[in-house]
Parts: sequence; C-alpha cells; structure tokens
Amino acid sequence: MAKIDESTIAITKRFGEALDALIALGDIKNKLTFANKYDIDYSNLNATLKDPEKAPVRMTWLAILVRDY
Repeated sequence: MAKIDESTIAITKRFGEALDALIALGDIKNKLTFANKYDIDYSNLNATLKDPEKAPVRMTWLAILVRDY
C-alpha cells in the first residue's frame, strides 16, 4: 500500500475538525446523521476520522462540505 502524503493527512484531519464544528454549531446532529443524509458508509467515515494515515478523506465528502455548508 502506498504511503499517504502528509498534506492529504492534514486535509483529512481538517475535514474531521469541520464536522466537529458543524456539530458544535448545531448544523448537523452528529456524524451518523451526516453519513445517513449523504449516503456515506458510517464505518468508512469513522475509519477515516480515526486513522487519517490509513484512510484519506474522499473527495466527494469534501465536496459535500463545500456545497452544503
């Protein structure tokens, strides 16, 4: 498996921070609600957020934040 670039890891971590901020602001209830709303596999989302060195954020997930929030 190829090593994930440091900038990709940083983007993945920032994605998690953005989700946490949206939860704190009340824009989304929790990560499960976000996953269900956008038809994202919750276990994949959790794996990405728990270990960004192994599972980088998907571009479609980033696009959701840009488009909807």
